[in-house]
Amino acid sequence: MARIYREMWESASVRNPKGIKERVERKYFNKLCISYSQDTKGSDYVTISINGDIFHNKDFQTNIIAELSATIQFFLKKYKLSPSSNILVVGLGNHNVTADSLGSRVCDNVLVTKHLFNKSFIASKWGCLSCIKPSVSGVTGIDSYDIIKSVIASQKPDMLIVVDTLACNNYTRLATCIQVSDDGIEPGKGVGNPKPKLNYQSMKIPVVAIGVPLVIYVAKLILSIEPNCNITIPKSLTDLVVTAKEIDFQIDDFSYIISQSINQSIHFKGKI
Repeated sequence: MARIYREMWESASVRNPKGIKERVERKYFNKLCISYSQDTKGSDYVTISINGDIFHNKDFQTNIIAELSATIQFFLKKYKLSPSSNILVVGLGNHNVTADSLGSRVCDNVLVTKHLFNKSFIASKWGCLSCIKPSVSGVTGIDSYDIIKSVIASQKPDMLIVVDTLACNNYTRLATCIQVSDDGIEPGKGVGNPKPKLNYQSMKIPVVAIGVPLVIYVAKLILSIEPNCNITIPKSLTDLVVTAKEIDFQIDDFSYIISQSINQSIHFKGKI
């Protein structure tokens, strides 16, 4: 069963060159570069580019968490959601594959409260948060899209926050940015078996996608190193995907950053 990764967007302007609103902010002595874009459909794209080592660097991670939490809160306000809104976190990907386990690991660390939200002392201090890990069809035999639709029908969330691993077009982007958008995301798919996109149109509720580029296709890796190379990539290697040797640590760090950002943005700090 092949796993096809969603490729990261370099910016909204790559997708829709006309009528784009863009701005860039640099913070923490240029260690973080945050770009904001909006396409002609009104979808917002935020890319937090990281210029520094986050490994075991809790102070730097705290800065990233603050920015990502503010970004998630921006999307909550955009759709006029309150602290008591029903938020469902979806961790896409195969937990058995390290580079693909980002979504699953995030779900392991979010603070779920929906099962207790009918108790007044919980509702007065915490947001309403739940999560699922639909895995991939090669493991469950069921498309993640169908699982998510079923959960939405029964639990009736007000918003989805979908977390997944992305592929990048340039090796310099590997594990160096976090991307957030309400344009939706397409789950992993088998060759010749496209899956419906998870977005507002298909889910009927807002879908905020959070992704980190942790893998790169070999063909894109070669072209990003030597754009003018004349090497012919064998067809058998077309779908070969590689990742960094530090992927275990990268998954640990980014799953922590994303899960804590979700916790802080849903369970508003001022209410805890």
